[in-house]
Amino acid sequence: MGHIPADREWVGSSEAVAAVESAHNKSEAVEKCKFTIGLAKRRSGAEKRRAQQRGRGGGATADNRIDCKRYEEAGPGDLGMGSHISGAEVAEVVKKLVGEKSPGVDEIRPECLKALDVVRLSWLIRLCNIVWTSGAVPLDWQTGVVVPLFEKGDRRVCSNYRGITLLSLPGKVYSGVLERRVRRIVEPRIQEEQCGIRPGCGTVDQLYTLSRVFEGAWEFAQPVHMCFVDLEKAFDRVPRGVPWGVL
Repeated sequence: MGHIPADREWVGSSEAVAAVESAHNKSEAVEKCKFTIGLAKRRSGAEKRRAQQRGRGGGATADNRIDCKRYEEAGPGDLGMGSHISGAEVAEVVKKLVGEKSPGVDEIRPECLKALDVVRLSWLIRLCNIVWTSGAVPLDWQTGVVVPLFEKGDRRVCSNYRGITLLSLPGKVYSGVLERRVRRIVEPRIQEEQCGIRPGCGTVDQLYTLSRVFEGAWEFAQPVHMCFVDLEKAFDRVPRGVPWGVL
């Protein structure tokens, strides 16, 4: 395990955990404030005009698309993606893990990660940074265990089962850290109508919008045309080469 500081009793104490959480909360509040101010500026007309004239330090073109070459010139630090993974980032994702869930191929359960003290959590942080800097992801993090779950009907019919993939929990922590970083960049660019898999949005929002559309159509005697797409079992038919080509 390497050298352990002489004050290891304090490191594993509740005071140390509280100190880490306090520092993280302060830094998170500052980042949220900066993000909110930046979002307000981007939405203003003046910011849009300045974005068209940006050279080395900007990333938006005249048609409001991301210019990757400009971001390369500006450097990865401007996106917040080039920095090392901090302990606060990992601790926040571990804290959000839901207990009593099935483990992946490595048999590591959420309760194991949530029970880590500061010293042991530092080893997970170190592992995430090694993966981040090297780009080499452990094989266990790439391996999924597919488990068939019965839904309804005849148990002898394979189509009545739905497969779920159990992934490695440390790998999910790492991907959760990356998702939080990317979301800060992508979220402001997603249209308001997109409610799927977004924080603060859900089925209730869509039902409310639909009810308002019906009320307006009824009031002005206008027809309503709707299209429902059943995506059940559709993911197996996706031409995966096309999305990879787009990326």
